[in-house]
Amino acid sequence: TGIKTLTVSIKDHVGHPPQIRFWAFNNYANIPVHFTFICDGSGTLPNGVTNPAAFAANWLAGANEIMELACIHFSIAEGISVVTNQAWYSIERRHFGTFDSTIQDISLSSPPCNGLKAYVIDRITKDGITDYYAVTRKSGNTSYGSIVPSYVNSVTVAHELCHGCGLADIYVSNESMNPASGVQSVDGVLLPSDFALDGTGPDFYYPIGERRSERFSKLLMLGNPEMSDIGTHVDIPLGQVYGLRTFDAVNYTTGLVSVGVNGMVRNPTTLGGNNAQ
Repeated sequence: TGIKTLTVSIKDHVGHPPQIRFWAFNNYANIPVHFTFICDGSGTLPNGVTNPAAFAANWLAGANEIMELACIHFSIAEGISVVTNQAWYSIERRHFGTFDSTIQDISLSSPPCNGLKAYVIDRITKDGITDYYAVTRKSGNTSYGSIVPSYVNSVTVAHELCHGCGLADIYVSNESMNPASGVQSVDGVLLPSDFALDGTGPDFYYPIGERRSERFSKLLMLGNPEMSDIGTHVDIPLGQVYGLRTFDAVNYTTGLVSVGVNGMVRNPTTLGGNNAQ
């Protein structure tokens, strides 16, 4: 209540005058995350995990620094699960981001719940090589949970959990994901929905003169980031952003993509196996 003052100090700024917008929420949305750690057949936890509770807390501490932009706080749900299943310990990512039925098996292994789910495994590989990505299986805007290798950082964790809150991946080009379908790129294309020549908006997002590839590399929901960008793309805009998106990792379409605060579900539920215990 009352009048609040926001002070912004910008040091050594070069270029166009910055466009500054801010918004306020009545309170943080506290979203519980149900963690399940997958052990191999001998009961060995994923690499780097000795204390599941401490490991999960460290992940969420970093993710919550990012989620302050959306006034959201992730917390560990009561009762961390530890499951032994050799087939789930390490999984293979196939071409164009697809996986085999293991993803479905993992995501149906627990019942539906309020909040989000994170299944921590040892690794995801592609062609036998460790892959620095995670995966969230979704049905519409609702997820079945995120499957996350233990070696990823808190930025990737925040990205995957935001899928559970309804946000989508956004791409500059599909060249690296599926070259066979023909290269599409939105770099250098600016539309009124996200670029106003007079800098007004209301959906103004891109600074005048900045190319999409420059800005996309900073978005938390950037899909298939370059290795140099992993861990640095933490921006959550207010609204939608025009770019490439895909529903099947094969066919890409251009349009406004839900990557911002206005598109987030602040009290998410997560799907699961109806017969799971």
